[in-house]
Amino acid sequence: MIVSGQAQRKKREPFIIFTGDNQDDVQKFLQPLVSHLTKKKHKLQVVTPQGALSVSPQEIVVKENKQRIAVFSQREFEQLFVIVD
Repeated sequence: MIVSGQAQRKKREPFIIFTGDNQDDVQKFLQPLVSHLTKKKHKLQVVTPQGALSVSPQEIVVKENKQRIAVFSQREFEQLFVIVD
């Protein structure tokens, strides 16, 4: 069994940028996960099976599957992903 090395993702993953003004679109994107806009700083709070996450404006949400998401800054996203469509 290999215990370390390099891995490459096998599939395309949908993403959306939270602009701070598009919370309805982001919440639809996140379904079936539950999310709500916080009262402070206009963040989105997302409840996942792994725990709660917050998404700040200009951060990018990548949906890995229906129950798992990842949140990246623009710089991190550009280092890890190439937009294909």
